[in-house]
Amino acid sequence: MIFKNLMTLDRFMELKHSYIQDDLIVEKAKINGIEIPYNVYVYGGNSYGKGRNEHGEPHFYVYNKSKKLQVIFKIPSTNQWKNKKELIIIENNFKNVKTVENIIIDWLDDNNEEQIKLTNLELIRYLWNTLNKENKNVYQIK
Repeated sequence: MIFKNLMTLDRFMELKHSYIQDDLIVEKAKINGIEIPYNVYVYGGNSYGKGRNEHGEPHFYVYNKSKKLQVIFKIPSTNQWKNKKELIIIENNFKNVKTVENIIIDWLDDNNEEQIKLTNLELIRYLWNTLNKENKNVYQIK
């Protein structure tokens, strides 16, 4: 069974805790509760040929509301974020990326509207680690 549609974190967690190992492949999770004019997604997948095979450094995607990719940012570790609150751009398809970057940097420290105990950055890290738990092509974020 493959879930390719967008889902909330609650639905993601419900599915994650109700499946038999390796029967469920969640390919992407949308971060909800965003008060910014963009959609933020975290992708994931395994490394054994089922569904999306995520690769490279941990990253998240920012799309405009018409679902056109704007920029891909590296997900900073806890230490990187504490030391220097900046984002590294992996791919940029947007002319005014600095504006998007500044909005996203501010938004990352905000508490997520659905998961008040987590900031948006903590939620992104959590989703990356969860979606890519079995993936040998990427590493977990600390």
